[in-house]
Amino acid sequence: MKRMLSILAMLMMSACASTPSAPPDRGFVTLSCVVGSDRRLENCRVLRERPAGAGFAAAALQAAQSDGARAPENARPGTRITYGTEFREEPEAELP
Repeated sequence: MKRMLSILAMLMMSACASTPSAPPDRGFVTLSCVVGSDRRLENCRVLRERPAGAGFAAAALQAAQSDGARAPENARPGTRITYGTEFREEPEAELP
């Protein structure tokens, strides 16, 4: 019986792995960045991505290192800060 259950479990995992799934509509990324002299975020690295491998980490890194991203005013240059970014899909607004 135990062997039959393990075979069934392997078949189910195999079926799930081969079934394409839609990308997640929610995610969360924790980044760690060094505060530059002008408060720009530098040398950023991903500490955590949920769900892992969903592509949210790359988007968070790109946003953190864009020209507009700045550390809070009270952050001292040269220090490392850690922060989280939430991603979620919002319904499209209807045009009037």
